[in-house]
Amino acid sequence: MEKPLKMRLHVISPLHIGCDEVYEPTGFKVDEAKKKIIVFDPMDLIKSLSPEDRDKYSSICAEGTLDSIINIFKYLSGQEVKGREIEVSGAFIEHFGRVKNKPIDNKKEIKKEINQFTINRTAYNPYNHLPYIPGSSLKGGLRTAYLTHLAQEGNVKDYWNKLLRDNELEKDSDKYLFIRKENIAKQLEKNLLQGNFDKDPFRMVKVSDLVPVNDVETEIVYAVNKKKKISKFGAKGPYQMLEIIKEGSAFDGIINIQEPQQGTGIKRSIKTKVFMESIQSFFTSNSNNENEVIKKINVESSVIENINEKLKEKLEKSAFLIRIGRHSGAEAMTIGGNRYIKVTQGKKPPKFLDHATTIWLASDTSKPQINNNLAPFGWAILEFGEMGAKFVEPVASKKRKTADTTKYIDLFDKPFASALKKQGAGAKSEKKIKVGNKVQGECFEEKGQLKLKLTGNKGEIVTPSGSYLPWSPGQKVKVKIEKISSDGMILKIRP
Repeated sequence: MEKPLKMRLHVISPLHIGCDEVYEPTGFKVDEAKKKIIVFDPMDLIKSLSPEDRDKYSSICAEGTLDSIINIFKYLSGQEVKGREIEVSGAFIEHFGRVKNKPIDNKKEIKKEINQFTINRTAYNPYNHLPYIPGSSLKGGLRTAYLTHLAQEGNVKDYWNKLLRDNELEKDSDKYLFIRKENIAKQLEKNLLQGNFDKDPFRMVKVSDLVPVNDVETEIVYAVNKKKKISKFGAKGPYQMLEIIKEGSAFDGIINIQEPQQGTGIKRSIKTKVFMESIQSFFTSNSNNENEVIKKINVESSVIENINEKLKEKLEKSAFLIRIGRHSGAEAMTIGGNRYIKVTQGKKPPKFLDHATTIWLASDTSKPQINNNLAPFGWAILEFGEMGAKFVEPVASKKRKTADTTKYIDLFDKPFASALKKQGAGAKSEKKIKVGNKVQGECFEEKGQLKLKLTGNKGEIVTPSGSYLPWSPGQKVKVKIEKISSDGMILKIRP
């Protein structure tokens, strides 16, 4: 029997572990000056109020209508409350202001705003209300990595498609129904592990819950969906508001990989060395693939940068890259070489690919105008050691880039897009176009090249490829569009 090992999980990108709970409007106050929400026990607040205020607050809460939620927000804004503070962005404060100040006569608009102002809470200990990492969440990620190792070792590839072809299924809708009915995912796991339920070797992997080492800080962010390929059409799906564990947080736990005893029927035993090698291989590959994707859409990944030097020295030896939690991506939760990911297509039947077509990213604002201040979810470093071993000390939470409030011009938006279309090859005359109320632009053709000349207030040109070109008040800028294709535009700028 192998000895238990101690684990320390170092968070290096925004991490949210769902717990099916949200922050109720009666349980938090938005402090607009501090840019924080203050979470409190409603009973503690009621006890602190005067009889008159208590009756007033209780009557608002008792209404149970959408109007009453807005009235609760307004009432709490004028109250001094004490509780746990969670950091929010300036964009969140603006968002809250719009909700709080909505006229109560427009029921439809109020409903929409309230539904979108839902803050999902990360998993927490109900006794001290501190975040923690459930052992089941961590074990799920470790299991996927090990299953991928077994698939590669046994040369198991394209399992799903082969099975579907054998059953002569051609329509995507038929495939989907067959997958659900036959529970194909479980079949694949059973084949790889040579057993299921009581004969599953992962029964012998015991992973404890992980508890915070330091003063773990959380933050409210927006989860926004972005297409992995450049497109003039954005990804579908509304934003989400999530409480995340901030970068720099650390959690400790224990893992015990036991040898199965005779008579259990478990055919495969899990060796610690192979187990750790599978973690390293799976998540490193996942990270490399993601980095290629996000660079194309101009996301500056902070994942590698957030690994401190002491941890880097231990990587691939006693510390390994891992990904867990919400929005980790379908690739991190499916077996390599055998992915069959459902991609919805609106009213059309779903299609199935070996990769996801979109990626969820953490943002300070619900509608980011640029991508270079976004961050991927769920990355961490898992450090292993013997029970008495010293781990790398947690680092202070790193502040991510905040959203840029500069106004932007999107070359795919109607004014520019229509101008570009009209100003095709052979155009002789210059055509002035007005963008918004302040910025003027000229789009024209010269020697077979389209050019865009901008003047006006401070701002940026947003290109389809995710490049952002600044200009200052009074400065004239000439942008040369050297190439236009489905992949975007190649631009050259000179003042």
